[in-house]
Amino acid sequence: RNTVANESIGDLGYGIGAFDGARLELLRVECLENTREGIFLSNGAWLSGSDVRVEGTLPGPDFQVGGAGIRVQSDSRAEVTRVAVNRNEGYGVVVSGESSGLFGDLLVSETRELSCAVDPCANRTGGFGIAVFESLLGVDRFLVDGNAFCGIQVANRGELDLHQGMV
Repeated sequence: RNTVANESIGDLGYGIGAFDGARLELLRVECLENTREGIFLSNGAWLSGSDVRVEGTLPGPDFQVGGAGIRVQSDSRAEVTRVAVNRNEGYGVVVSGESSGLFGDLLVSETRELSCAVDPCANRTGGFGIAVFESLLGVDRFLVDGNAFCGIQVANRGELDLHQGMV
């Protein structure tokens, strides 16, 4: 909780980060008010879990990266059930870079635009509930509600399978 980016360690500030083939299992875990990413998977990391809550993630101090509740990138995989991703700044859930995700009973709500959306990062608005780029995401039983810019975005050869939900 409340992990803050620190310039001396590369502005990390992740709630939970898994990299380079790491495997992570989360059961009844909360990631609250962290910086850059609530949960961050990269470079072949793998996550399984249930009963996960990610809330209040803020971007880094330079507003160039981060603010995602859950980010899965660079050939990583996430399989999570009963997930609540609320009031993050930038993205709720983003899957990119030839990664994959499978979520069940997913709530993504109130994703805010970046606080710098007027200046100095006007071209990086944020406020996306779910975003999929060059990856595959499957979601069963979901609610995507009250996100500032877009409920769901699929681009750049992204693939999305949605079942039993509401946007």
